[in-house]
Amino acid sequence: MTTSPSVGETAIRILQAFIAGGAQPGKMLAPSLLQGMVHIKDIPDFQAALGYASEHGWVEKLSNNEYRLTDAGFAAAHSAT
Repeated sequence: MTTSPSVGETAIRILQAFIAGGAQPGKMLAPSLLQGMVHIKDIPDFQAALGYASEHGWVEKLSNNEYRLTDAGFAAAHSAT
């Protein structure tokens, strides 16, 4: 039996996907950038995970669907690998 990833694990997975796509700290992240890298529908609780990342200072919410990757988010994604 497999267990679903936690919201925190999902947040890290999303950050890692953004970074794999070339995201750097201080740069804007748009969820549409993930298209072609991963299927958003395959990521459970995508919006909840972005909220978690925002609450932990890993991303800064700019608008409804745009975020900025922080140094802390970049470090968190790399320390989880």
